[in-house]
Amino acid sequence: MKRNFLLFVLLWIGLVCCGEVCVFGQDSPAQSDNAKRGIAVSVNPAGMRQQVPGQWATMSVSGSNHTDQDAQESVVLQVGDDAKHQFSRKFLIPAHSRRQAWVPVKIPKVDLEAQQRIDLTSIRIGESEDVETFQANSIGEPIVKRSLMLSKPGAQVAVLSQPAPGKKPVAGDLQSVVDAIYQMRDQSDSGFDRGELVNYVGSFLPPQTQSLDSLDQLILIDEGFLYDSTAAARVGQWLRDGGRLWVMLDRMKPDSVRRLLGDQSCFSSFDRVELNQFQIDQLNRTTGHIVESSQWSSDTPVAMVRGTADADQIVCAIDGWPAAFTKVIGNGEALFTTIDVRSLVGDGVPLAAFRQVSDDFFTPKAGAQRYADVMMPLVDNEIGYQIPRRGLIAAVLGFQLLIVLAIGIWLARQKRLDRMAIVIPVTVAIASVALIWTGKRQSGSIPPTFVTGQFARVILGGTEVLVDSISAIYSDQTIELDLVALPQATMSLVETPDSPQRLQWTDDGQSRWVHLVQPPGVVRHLRSESHEQLKKPWTFQGQFTERGFEGKLDGIDFDNCSDGLVVSDSTPSLSLAKSGDSWVGASEAVLLEGQFAKESMLSERQRQRQSVLRELHDPKKKLFGRAPSLLMWTEAQPFGLEIAKPFTSRGSALVQMPIRYQRTPSATTFTVPANFVRMEVAAGDDGYSTLFNPQTGRWLEERTRAQSTGVRCYLPSSVMPCSLTKAVIEMKITAPSRTLQIDAAVGDQFETIYQQPNPSGLVRILIDDPDQLKLDAKGSLSLRIAVSSTEQELAASNSPVQSNGSQQDSAADSRVWQIDFARVTLTGKTQ
Repeated sequence: MKRNFLLFVLLWIGLVCCGEVCVFGQDSPAQSDNAKRGIAVSVNPAGMRQQVPGQWATMSVSGSNHTDQDAQESVVLQVGDDAKHQFSRKFLIPAHSRRQAWVPVKIPKVDLEAQQRIDLTSIRIGESEDVETFQANSIGEPIVKRSLMLSKPGAQVAVLSQPAPGKKPVAGDLQSVVDAIYQMRDQSDSGFDRGELVNYVGSFLPPQTQSLDSLDQLILIDEGFLYDSTAAARVGQWLRDGGRLWVMLDRMKPDSVRRLLGDQSCFSSFDRVELNQFQIDQLNRTTGHIVESSQWSSDTPVAMVRGTADADQIVCAIDGWPAAFTKVIGNGEALFTTIDVRSLVGDGVPLAAFRQVSDDFFTPKAGAQRYADVMMPLVDNEIGYQIPRRGLIAAVLGFQLLIVLAIGIWLARQKRLDRMAIVIPVTVAIASVALIWTGKRQSGSIPPTFVTGQFARVILGGTEVLVDSISAIYSDQTIELDLVALPQATMSLVETPDSPQRLQWTDDGQSRWVHLVQPPGVVRHLRSESHEQLKKPWTFQGQFTERGFEGKLDGIDFDNCSDGLVVSDSTPSLSLAKSGDSWVGASEAVLLEGQFAKESMLSERQRQRQSVLRELHDPKKKLFGRAPSLLMWTEAQPFGLEIAKPFTSRGSALVQMPIRYQRTPSATTFTVPANFVRMEVAAGDDGYSTLFNPQTGRWLEERTRAQSTGVRCYLPSSVMPCSLTKAVIEMKITAPSRTLQIDAAVGDQFETIYQQPNPSGLVRILIDDPDQLKLDAKGSLSLRIAVSSTEQELAASNSPVQSNGSQQDSAADSRVWQIDFARVTLTGKTQ
């Protein structure tokens, strides 16, 4: 079969390279029959007319069968001259019917300056007795070529505007919204080429995970697509993989947004109003103060949904209500607007207060990150000689002991215990031979092995999991792989194959490699992505207690979980320890940057896992989000891929899971570890300071001038209302020749609670004064952190002005200072 496949591929390559169209009229009777019986198959782009090199695209395979019998059809696709990567679709066309199927293809990377189109070659094939033959279509052509238009990245925008079931669209309403979007995109200063804007109204999304891969921005105008669970899952996965989504909340119901975002839905509606005029304010993304304002008025009112937003950034507001806000979801970002988009455009350009929001949205998406790739060294280390398991050794020795005891009892009854001098050496020798043979057998060859490393992100209330996997395959013999990707998964080879390989999709939604051979003694790597529906939700519920943070897992075997952490992009990590059936994170278990385990003695596997976490916990990747979430290791789960014997499957999975907070009971003492205390910038005497960035949790480096900043410390809502009994501030600072001063708010004034000249290293401040621990009107503990000028700087600032109009240069006397981190742990009692 393998030789027939290679001959078929060589013949196809020859035909394609010669640019010929072959007709097998008399040589293949089956082909003539196909042409006569009225079966036709065509291939066209699905949705996007322009494709982006290096990304997936979806092709529509349409077939019609005018005969009296069902027809099984197979179409093979090749993009460009890359014959080593082929894509195939095998599907059934019932008699007297038409059928549309989908097949994903990977567009090769090309130089867009020299090439704006690429060839798509399709061929119908027939399969019988493991032999593949060409099949002519209705016009007698087995091979068909067409051109695909190519586009640069950062240019693809799509609109989802399908109305909800039963909702009658208003004439001209949809087009006026699309026109407003066109005007915003055309006026944006993103600096990238503007390609097509695809409107999916009246259509539906292809079910494959790659159907949206080439899109950079997706605009959700209406909620009809969200009633399709598969479409909602695809949009959600695309967003988490780096997409930029715009959700128009004024045009859809809250339940529809929850179908898309689940637990990450971040808007609570209060009411709906009609406005004939308003002032929209652009807000600073860090400090929240007004940057610019714009006026709008019209005789035709527009709708606005008023409510509260649990957002990362509120970027525009109307009368204090959120009008536009953003939230980072996975590796992507969602923009939400609560006001009719048509009111945000005036004279063909965005309102000045909305201009920056529009420019930021119409920029290229971040791009899907293959996080599991960092696990490649981890899975490679799992391939090798196996040490006999302790259970096997214990079984052999236990069996030997039972034999000795049984024979000893029998000899005692026979009053011939002297024979034990022979029995014991003989059984020991037999057990030793068995153990030596077992060890030699397992160390003499490496068994066929399939090792997987997974990064699994739990979403939508624990009912779904996004899984990114890297697998290593090894065999010391040549084996044809029976490797299948389930309907919700996609797989691809990491290394370029030596021979042509074909990835085939079938009607059951699965895909498999056709004639993929594993060479002996070679480690081959495979990437896969899947979107899993869980039969039993995976959840993690926690609350704050006197011990700190405690949480319990549900839906996954807790005994197989290890190395638990609470992580986020803007706070330090918290190490979790097992206590009974719970994870417990004490306040002293908060870790330093780059540290992911509390223990000082780590096993080899734990050290490898630490390396993986260091690469993933990169502030630039923004992988974990601002909200704390659970991160833990467990065994590899049966997600995405299946491989047949003789391969032994094993591996590990890194699972990220959102935290569901339970209310701490009333009149209960609690401790909130520093990683759960959200720190925001507050206005000081000189306005808002940029010394601290709450989005990243980082302080500006290498400062040379005196500076201060106000900080608000917010407790989790699950302990509110409460009263604080203690606060502990831990700060790592280096400020030679300067004075560190920390003030706490007491009523409307600030009182100094700590002063330290020449601070260096770790500083720890305890606050236990009830007046200094009172929460403000916003439910936060207000602090002020200031670092003074050096004596030389003070002297220079007070020195007389020289004759040339300048003061003495004090730059040489300036001392560089820096705050590495500042943390606040809070203890209190619920009311």
